[in-house]
Amino acid sequence: MVRSLAKFIKQRLGLGKERFYVGSDLHRNRYYEEPISSSILINAIERTRPRRYVDFYNVLKDLDSHRFQNVPPQWLSWLSFTRKTPPTIQELEADRFRQVRLKENVTKLLLAEQHNKSLTLENDQTIINEINKESASDRSDLNQKTTSNEEEEEEVERKRSELNKSPLTAFNLSQKPPNNSSTQSDWKPKSWNPQPISKN
Repeated sequence: MVRSLAKFIKQRLGLGKERFYVGSDLHRNRYYEEPISSSILINAIERTRPRRYVDFYNVLKDLDSHRFQNVPPQWLSWLSFTRKTPPTIQELEADRFRQVRLKENVTKLLLAEQHNKSLTLENDQTIINEINKESASDRSDLNQKTTSNEEEEEEVERKRSELNKSPLTAFNLSQKPPNNSSTQSDWKPKSWNPQPISKN
């Protein structure tokens, strides 16, 4: 307890070391905080808060690319003083696990979307095939209807010609008239005798 209190006082007053190790990240970068030095008066006036910086693990590798690509956002917020306490290793591991899980979920969603697109393309193709079959059957039905319409028109013309010859044949239009003309001349209509209905 006394040591931690002494360490805290040393850090705040800037006594002892020039910099204090704060922590590291999963890329093995080390983070330091340099307190406001009270020994140099000019430095103390210019700086109102401690200096925080990163000691990169592999400096030669990071010279080609931007170094802060490997710095986690938790440490970036600590470096910019938007976060008071430095992040822990457990917090960084949980964040990395979350990112891996997120990438897996995104790939699953992309695969599912591609599968759905292929299914919709297959469904569209089957619908197009069904429409083509229906249109072909409609064309054949239309051809049959036109032939049946022609037959019906011939039948109507035949009935008209019969009505013009004799109006009595209109009662028996569904049947063709017999070819024998003698039976046609002998034909007589039946008499019609209505019966009275008694109301009781």
